[in-house]
Amino acid sequence: MYHPEFCEPTAFIFALLWLSPESTWKIHGLWPQTCKQCENCGYPSYCRSNVVHFNESAIKTLHDRLYKLWYPDKGLIQHEWLKHGSCDGNITEFAYFNTTLSLVDCINYTSECANHTNKHSCRIWLEPWQIRNCM
Repeated sequence: MYHPEFCEPTAFIFALLWLSPESTWKIHGLWPQTCKQCENCGYPSYCRSNVVHFNESAIKTLHDRLYKLWYPDKGLIQHEWLKHGSCDGNITEFAYFNTTLSLVDCINYTSECANHTNKHSCRIWLEPWQIRNCM
């Protein structure tokens, strides 16, 4: 793992988990995979850890949609922000979750995930331009 203070992501993984009781895919997270500053350093994690904290009230307006579409584990949402969201440049907590939620409406993840060999998790490789097009 790579722990930069600043990362300009050049690739992401949009990760989903299969929720059996509901027979549906739920968001696991949006993970930067490489940084422009160091393409061969491995995936960045826990960036800006000295200044980034989880603030539930920052995403209050997203709660209904967030808890409907995200894998149902409040601890996971905090974990995703601290480990992965903190590595997307100077993005805010609200912008990280709002961007990730926008991918649900934009990416045809149902057909993408149908072709995965692991039927319980799905990872879709995205470039920054694909994410920007979803905004």
